[in-house]
Amino acid sequence: MNAKQVSYLKIGQHRGNQRIWLEGKRLEACGFTRGASYTTIFDVPGRRLLVKVDEKGDRIVSGRTNEEAFTPIIDICNAGVSQHLVQVMGGPVRVRAVFRSGIIEITVHEHERRQKEREERIKTHASTATVSVGTTCAGGGISCWALHEGLKDSGIHGVAEFILDMEGKYLQNAIDNNPFVTKETRIFEASLEEMDLEFLPQVDILNSSLPCTGFSKSGRAKNRLQNPESHESAGTAILGFLKIVEAVNPAIIINENVPTFSSSATCDLLRGYLQKLGYRIQERVLGRQMGGALESRDRHILVAVSSGLGNWDIEQIVASMPTPVALSEVLEDIPADDPVWKEYQYLAEKENRDRKAGKGFRRQLLTGNESSCGTIGRGYNKGRSTEPFLVSPVDPTKSRLFTVAEHCRVKGIPEAAVNGQNSTVAHEILGQSVLFGVFKSIGRFVGSLTADLVNCAPILPWPKKIYQIQLSLFAA
Repeated sequence: MNAKQVSYLKIGQHRGNQRIWLEGKRLEACGFTRGASYTTIFDVPGRRLLVKVDEKGDRIVSGRTNEEAFTPIIDICNAGVSQHLVQVMGGPVRVRAVFRSGIIEITVHEHERRQKEREERIKTHASTATVSVGTTCAGGGISCWALHEGLKDSGIHGVAEFILDMEGKYLQNAIDNNPFVTKETRIFEASLEEMDLEFLPQVDILNSSLPCTGFSKSGRAKNRLQNPESHESAGTAILGFLKIVEAVNPAIIINENVPTFSSSATCDLLRGYLQKLGYRIQERVLGRQMGGALESRDRHILVAVSSGLGNWDIEQIVASMPTPVALSEVLEDIPADDPVWKEYQYLAEKENRDRKAGKGFRRQLLTGNESSCGTIGRGYNKGRSTEPFLVSPVDPTKSRLFTVAEHCRVKGIPEAAVNGQNSTVAHEILGQSVLFGVFKSIGRFVGSLTADLVNCAPILPWPKKIYQIQLSLFAA
């Protein structure tokens, strides 16, 4: 039957009982007219409450009259209703009432129902020390690898249910090199916005790195953006991501982006919508303090945890890897006469022009004695002016880029992560990836807290005695 009205209502309280108040609107159109009798049905198997027009019913539609019209009212409030709402329907804060001819169906609000589902799922999986993981904007699979390593360190087996990215070459790299991407892992070559939700499995953890170019200072300047949302890849990605969140219904969401993302309208939208879906949000900027990396690459980390899983404190995330003392520890032995040492005259000339123009752009020329280096981006292989170069130890007019192996090492990434790639693609994958230690630390943190869920009060199937209680109430 077609619905004449759908209302999303908050449960009230009256004299110690829970209360659902229905007034006016389509009540009369559904047959709940002045003085009509109705009965309340406790549907235990369906976990719902039904209000049905019934000439033998024990309740009467009441209402109020003003000079122009009568407004019907149904006040559902007694001990039996309260017991049914709490013990059978799980004690919802909000419900959905669907009005049809002769009957009103009251069920748990969709947001609360889905919250309970994801919390039941992760608790069930935690009891077997296993969680399911999906990764969007996966790139070459670095964050996926690191997150799974951290989970493994905490005694949790992460199952990579799916990875999603727009670039087929990056997905192929993850398939070829990431040990956690198996034959059972589903591969989605798509943008967030175009992904068909019917193919997505539900997961316990959703890991994502929303497109960051529009949110970075350099990206906004280069693309002359008034706001990040104007960027072709950043602007609508959040819409696709939120659809995916609803489809996979994760208990835990991890999103990584540049620090300036936190002050964007997109981040405000992400925070607000996740809170409405029943998540608690925590945020922190993490970088090389999490271990393993020499690159200064701070990232904004947002962790959203389903609110029924307790209060988790991401300030407890600690370093997971040792960090080299100096760049020299990760450098390869490149002969002085190797052709990779170049003068890069065009970069020297650009730096001089920038100085004269009062611009702050400077070359980053390193000797190897430094304890860190600046950020290395996606286009590193192009030899850009502000990214790290190593100065020749025998000829200070020459310098070179980090090799692919060195690039891995300064980010703490296993060199096997880009096996078989040419230097251009390898630097692209590494340049847009996370610091391995950051996501390994997050994985350890999430893994340890997931393990703790085993000790939480489980969400059990409805016991038989509840059926007996409710059936006796219905019989009465």
